[in-house]
Amino acid sequence: MSMIKTELTREGVAARLENDTERLAQVRKFVADWNEDTKGTRLEMRNFDRGLTQAYREASKPLAIRALKSSAKGGRMEAKDMLRLYGVDEETLAGIPD
Repeated sequence: MSMIKTELTREGVAARLENDTERLAQVRKFVADWNEDTKGTRLEMRNFDRGLTQAYREASKPLAIRALKSSAKGGRMEAKDMLRLYGVDEETLAGIPD
């Protein structure tokens, strides 16, 4: 089930990033139908919209920020220095602590 939810989330995020409301509606309809058929079981996808919104917010962030957030805390200072060398501006890096 988690593979299905992952794929639907990926599809929903892609639709939102591309402003494809029709495709996003199809994903939400599929999830609603799925949840209707699997209500009360472990297969039900509870809080799908909340997870989709969170995944969209993360996907909307610049790649540099996502990379820094997922890097080890001990190596963030060096990673930020490397990103500065590659021309990433200070405003983009400001949200990530050293």
